[in-house]
Amino acid sequence: MRLPMSVRAWMAGVLILGAAWAITPGLTARAESTTPGLSRPLRQGEATAEPTPSQDPGPTAEPSPTPEPTPEPSPTPEPTPTLDPLEAEALDAPQEMIPGPPYPEAPLCPDHDPRTYHALWDSARGCHYDHHHGDDPHAVDDIFGSEYYAWAGGSISYPWQTVNTQTGCLENDCKHNGYIWLVRRDQPCQSAYTNGCVVAFRALVHAMPSAHDTSVRYHSAWLEALVCREDDPSVCGIFRSGGWQDTGDLSLDRARVIDYPNSFNRIKLHYLTIGNSHSGTWYAGSPGGQEQRGGMWSVAVELGDMWGPLDPADPSRVQYYCTDPSVDCRWNGSTYQPHNIAVGFPPRFRRLVDPDGNRVADYRGYADRWGTPVSGCTTVGLDCVPLIFEHVPLGYDYQGRFDYREYDVLFGRQTSGWLQPPH
Repeated sequence: MRLPMSVRAWMAGVLILGAAWAITPGLTARAESTTPGLSRPLRQGEATAEPTPSQDPGPTAEPSPTPEPTPEPSPTPEPTPTLDPLEAEALDAPQEMIPGPPYPEAPLCPDHDPRTYHALWDSARGCHYDHHHGDDPHAVDDIFGSEYYAWAGGSISYPWQTVNTQTGCLENDCKHNGYIWLVRRDQPCQSAYTNGCVVAFRALVHAMPSAHDTSVRYHSAWLEALVCREDDPSVCGIFRSGGWQDTGDLSLDRARVIDYPNSFNRIKLHYLTIGNSHSGTWYAGSPGGQEQRGGMWSVAVELGDMWGPLDPADPSRVQYYCTDPSVDCRWNGSTYQPHNIAVGFPPRFRRLVDPDGNRVADYRGYADRWGTPVSGCTTVGLDCVPLIFEHVPLGYDYQGRFDYREYDVLFGRQTSGWLQPPH
C-alpha cells in the first residue's frame, strides 16, 4: 500500500529529527570545552553566575561545563589579640614611682649619677637601683663637715681612684658598684687590742664581693675618723686621709693562691671547703710607701655575702652561687662589716706630724697614693691626697671593730631581687 505523499514527507521529517537528537549532546560538549573563557577556574570568593535560560525551545538543555578542581582552602590565620586602648597606653607609659617606703613592684630608677651616693632604695622618688653604696656619708656631716666632697668632686669616687694597667679603665668607669661607704657614729670608746678607740668614722672603700676584686692587690679608699684616748675618752682628735690600700696576697683555704712580693702580711682571707665560702676578710692598709708596710691608717673590710666562690686554679674567674644571679639571688654582695678601722703613727712620720714635740698631732698637708707625705701640692690629685691631723694625741694606737649591716631591701625576709651581679 502506497502512502500518500503528505504522510511520507511527515515520517521523513521525524527520522531526520531523531538522528539529530542522537548526535547533538556529544558535539555540544566538545564545542563548549574549547570555548574561550568557559574553562577559567573561579577565583577565591567569586560568585558563580546563574545560567542564562536557553532561547532554543527545543528539548535539548545546554550541558554545564566540566567543573575545574576546587583549590584547597587557605588556613585561617589566628586572630591577632587586640588591646584595649587604655591597656596599650598603660604598657607604653613608664611604671609609676610612689615615694615613701619600698614596695616589691617598684620600678628601676630612670637615671643614675655615678658621682653621687645612693642606697638601693630611693625613697624620695619611689624607685630602686641595681646596686648600693653602703651607708650614707652625710649622716656624719655634723662631725666631719663637707670639705671632703669638694676634694673628691662628689660623694662617690675621687681623683686617686685606681686604674686598670692593662686596659687603662678607671675604677669608677669599670667597677663603679664596688664603692661602699662604711659609716658609724656614737660608738663606745673601747678596744680589745690598743689604748685608743674610734668613736665615729666614715670610710669609702672599693671592695666588690666577687672575683673581680679579690684577685687585685691595690684598692682605693678614704677615711675620716674621730679617735679618742681610751683612758680619757674626752680627749679626742680627727684624722683624714686616703689613697691606695694594699690588700696583699690572696689566701684560699689557708693556702696562698696569689703571692705578691713584699706584701708584708697584708692578706685577703677566703675559703672554699674548710670555712665559710660566702665571706672574706681583707686585712688591708695604707702601705706608707709602695710595697712597704707601716702606713698611718687602715680600713680592713669583711665581705659577708660573696656573689660566688673562688677558683684556686684561676682566682680571677667569675663564678656565681645562683644559676641566674640576676633573678632573686640570695648571695648578692649585700652585707659588709668594717672589720678594723685603725690610725697609727709609724716612728718615721712622728716628727713630721708633731714638729713641736707636744705629743699632739696637728698637721695639714698631702700624701701620695701610697700614703707617703709629699710637698709641693696645690690641688688634690692622684698623688696629692689630703693628709690631716686635728688635735690627735700621739702615743696611742686607735682601733675599732664594728657590726655587719645588710644593704639589701627585704620583703618578708626574702631578697628584693633588685641587686644585679657586677659587670
